[in-house]
Amino acid sequence: MNEPGARPDDAVSLRAYNQVVFSRRRGQARNGKSWDITRWQLSHNWQQFLALRVSYPPLLAFGLPLAFASYGFRLASRFLRVSCLFGVALFIPLGLNSHFVETRAQMMILALLLPTALVGLARFLEPDQSSRSASVEDLQPRF
Repeated sequence: MNEPGARPDDAVSLRAYNQVVFSRRRGQARNGKSWDITRWQLSHNWQQFLALRVSYPPLLAFGLPLAFASYGFRLASRFLRVSCLFGVALFIPLGLNSHFVETRAQMMILALLLPTALVGLARFLEPDQSSRSASVEDLQPRF
């Protein structure tokens, strides 16, 4: 605390931060509430999926992009494949810990899927031109 340049509020801030982190860890380990909340959220999301069926908003928002991304995945470049896989992997934590019917929280997934979905759409629309691998440069407009 007597170091040159140290301010008294730095010590207070660090102490408050440590107290919050310590109490949060102790509370989760003791009560086990985080698993109960995750299990409830997953059950709630599944019940909404069963109730809404075809009109389930994430299915409407991601159904076609996922279908086209799976169709164009093989021809996409490595960067597009990795971004697509990362987007699909993001479904797991968002499905477990969020109100999944609210699709506005999953728009980053759509941004990661769309380039690969465009490759799949191009392969679907022009099957004779799909023999070469697609890359990000192919998605850029040419003037």
